Amino acid sequence: MKALHFLSITLLSIISCMSIIACSNDDSDKKNDEVVTITPLGNSQRYFDNGLTFTSQSGSENIEFTCNGDWNVSVANTIGGETWCTVTPANGKAGEGGFTVNVVENKGYDDRNVTLTLTVGNIKKTIVVTQKQKDAILLTANKFELDNKGGKINLEVKTNINYTVTINETDKKWIKQVSSNTRALSSSTLTFNISPNEEYEKREGVIYITNGELTETVHVYQASGGVVMLTKNEYFISDKEQTIAVDIKSNFNFEVKMPNVDWISIAPSTKSMSSHTLYYIISPNEEYDSRESEIIFYDKSNVKLADTLKIIQAQKDAIIISKKEYEVNSKENTIEFEVNSNIDFKVSIPSAASKWIENITTIQTRGLISHKVYLKINENTSTYGRSAKVAIKHTQSNVTDTVFISQLGVPSLSPSSKTYHTYPKGGEISVSLTTNTNYTVEILGDAKEWITQPQTRGFREDILSFFISENNGDKRTGEIKIISENEETESIITVEQESYIHEGNISIRGNQKLQEIGERGYKQINGNLDILCFNNNKEDMITSLEVLNSITQINGDLILNNCDIENFNGLNQLRKIQGDFVIESLNNFNRIESFNGLDNLDEIGGDFIMKDRLPYNGEKSTVNSNFSRLKDFKGLENLKKIGGNFQLIGLGYFRYQNSPYYYTSFNELESFEGLERLTTIGGSFKISSEGNDKYVTFKKLSSLNNLTNLASIGGNFEIYAPEYEIAQLNTIELPTLKQINGYIYMRNGFYMGNKNRMNLVLENLEKLGGFECKSYTILNALKLKRIDEKLYIGVTASKVGSINAQEILNGLSSITYVGKDLRIDCSGIESFEPLGNLEFVGGDLIFDIGSSERNNLQSFIGFENLTTIGGRLIWGTGVSSAGSVSTYTSFSNIQSFQGFNNLSSIGGFRMSINYGDFSKFTSFAGLENLRQIKGDFTIEVEDSFWGLSDISALTNLETVEGSEFKIKGCYKLEDFTPLKQALTSYQGTFSTYSNGYNPTKEQILNGEGKQ
Repeated sequence: MKALHFLSITLLSIISCMSIIACSNDDSDKKNDEVVTITPLGNSQRYFDNGLTFTSQSGSENIEFTCNGDWNVSVANTIGGETWCTVTPANGKAGEGGFTVNVVENKGYDDRNVTLTLTVGNIKKTIVVTQKQKDAILLTANKFELDNKGGKINLEVKTNINYTVTINETDKKWIKQVSSNTRALSSSTLTFNISPNEEYEKREGVIYITNGELTETVHVYQASGGVVMLTKNEYFISDKEQTIAVDIKSNFNFEVKMPNVDWISIAPSTKSMSSHTLYYIISPNEEYDSRESEIIFYDKSNVKLADTLKIIQAQKDAIIISKKEYEVNSKENTIEFEVNSNIDFKVSIPSAASKWIENITTIQTRGLISHKVYLKINENTSTYGRSAKVAIKHTQSNVTDTVFISQLGVPSLSPSSKTYHTYPKGGEISVSLTTNTNYTVEILGDAKEWITQPQTRGFREDILSFFISENNGDKRTGEIKIISENEETESIITVEQESYIHEGNISIRGNQKLQEIGERGYKQINGNLDILCFNNNKEDMITSLEVLNSITQINGDLILNNCDIENFNGLNQLRKIQGDFVIESLNNFNRIESFNGLDNLDEIGGDFIMKDRLPYNGEKSTVNSNFSRLKDFKGLENLKKIGGNFQLIGLGYFRYQNSPYYYTSFNELESFEGLERLTTIGGSFKISSEGNDKYVTFKKLSSLNNLTNLASIGGNFEIYAPEYEIAQLNTIELPTLKQINGYIYMRNGFYMGNKNRMNLVLENLEKLGGFECKSYTILNALKLKRIDEKLYIGVTASKVGSINAQEILNGLSSITYVGKDLRIDCSGIESFEPLGNLEFVGGDLIFDIGSSERNNLQSFIGFENLTTIGGRLIWGTGVSSAGSVSTYTSFSNIQSFQGFNNLSSIGGFRMSINYGDFSKFTSFAGLENLRQIKGDFTIEVEDSFWGLSDISALTNLETVEGSEFKIKGCYKLEDFTPLKQALTSYQGTFSTYSNGYNPTKEQILNGEGKQ
């Protein structure tokens, strides 16, 4: 008897991770005794069982397994030797492993297949890979096997063409299609009903999926259906003698096993009657107890194929009920049952049940015959079941029997949650179900491919387990439908499985959050990963990144802040950081000696920055040690590209919020060993130290020599140590560097008067954005031809003492192009001959004199190839606007402009002559080819003894386009006629005064240009 009760089960939602089966590492003796195993994981089992099928398009599929030995996989040779199927990787170590099967597009019109063989020790497993021809119809299965009871089969069809479904004509009686989804370019599921097989022989049917040209055949095999079935299995007999007729339905000759009793016998007339209607004589029962026995009808060749007749004979004065238990659903029902009695009886319904059970029998209940009793069961609107016992009583005695009636409540299916979230690596979810009905479970649509329900033993399971396969694709959602027994109600459960690709930023504050993120097993993060290792809770401090060992790519920034980690283990699979890689610290990162753990990182798309962090509000530490054990960059051997800036920033001494802060950082860093494969820095390269004599940074850094493959820097190249120098860094050699798109800034001990020489050897540099020397730096770049912006040689460096600008010029002897200003501090310049290849200056060409001149400069020879100056040609010798310091011996040996013989166009011309400047200068000789001045032309002289008397070299000057044309103080200049051609078209203001002769523009144009 089945009692109804309402199941109320505590909500449970358990997500458990799949176990990782590690391969044994026992010694060789134990290995010899160990049984070699290969265990497929997840969906891979079906590939080993049924093979792997691809459409005609290119594609890939992952095969995963565990093994206890080293493994390799091979692809058999194909006919014709064509390589259309490959696997990667082809081998691996013991433990959890896998490989990817890749196929190229099949452009042929025939299917093709190849065998993969996975070998571990002496064990081999094979997978047959099949690729369909072009315009293929792909079936999940091409055969189904059913028992004789029949049922439903589901056939999934994947195709890119329209198709029709045809059932073989002779099979249509027992194979019937339920759904007929034949859409093109989609995946559809076809459902067929298979009728019970009542034939004695097994049968085979065929279903065709076709588009007219392509046909796929599905075979349906159904077991034989030997049948022996009684039309009635129980006979309730009164105590009187009686002959009963037993009707039997059978499709074979059956045998009869009679019971070993004397009150049941075969009627003599049976042999002459139908073989499927048998007659039996039941003798009268003289006892006061009922009796029963069984007759068995069976197949002689298969005794399990049988049916049993049960005969129950009443005692004297008995009430016999045909069926004593009834279970009905919650709807309104009518129950009908037989009462065999040879006495009068009545129906007694308990008062508590009279509200929902009603006797609607209308016939008399007298006589010694079989009676029908009808009970009406009202609808149950509650979810709770109910039950009652209805008594059938003798009206004159205590003889009685009972009927037990139970009615189900309204079917209810209540899962503990409607939505379950799972991690991408899969695992098991448990659904607690509160229900009052039997039910079935159906996994809907494509979710069948990645959600499975394990087979369970026993009866009804109200904690449902589902296995979620690993998700190697995008985030996905599946649905599970739970349907009540009579399809009266249903419940939908949604399973949302994250992808290994996380969309959005991840912020980790402490170890607990780190463990949670690690558990999810993300492989790619499309956003920032920001890790703050210390959050004022020492128990939650991060000391290891091991749990992040699945991440291969971060499409945002990776920020590590204040970590007390020993290494970067856990990031071993990380190959690319699309954004910035920032490591910042305030009194931390003091256990790291290298970058071990980042072995596979080959690209940083943004900045790579290591820096001392400024204190946050409330942080009081004023003396800080950061990166105190870092010696080199070992561990980054595969890093090839930094897309942004590469900066190491040690603050040293720093004032912040009116308080001094001191940092001793990077003081064990000796070299850039580990970055030998780095080829590109897309932004600037900067080493910055702002320390004083006590709190200095980078104490041991002596070389950048390990940057042996660095070819390009997209921004500036800068050594910034304005207070105290990075003392050991005297020579920088970058032999493969060809391009710096920004400036070279060298400020190594500039403000504190450091006089140590810095040698910057860039022997293969071909292109430079600009160069500004602000410390004693000698640039050796003999292949450098182009500087796109400014070139300052010796400017401001002279403030820290004598600097040999000639050595700087000597290292720039191949330059042909300067895009903006070229400014030269001529203190110590002996010759401009190293600039003999210079052809173009896009800005001003400025000649400055510092605090001391050696008077070795004899001429401007060296500028013979210079044809164009886009800005002004300026000599600054004491006029503050020229940007120089006053002197009285500037350019004292220069006599003319010899050296500028090919100069044809300048943006302006300015000479500012103080007392004693250009003391031997007499002529503009050398400017004979000057044709165009696009700006002003000014000469201002403060020395009455200045010797300029000849400007005849300007005879070929055609245009002056500026607003001012002025010559002042040339006391020996009396002939202005060489300016006639230029003044012919001049539209600005022309003035002459304090010269040997001061003609007006009109006088010069009228032939009165000389005295």
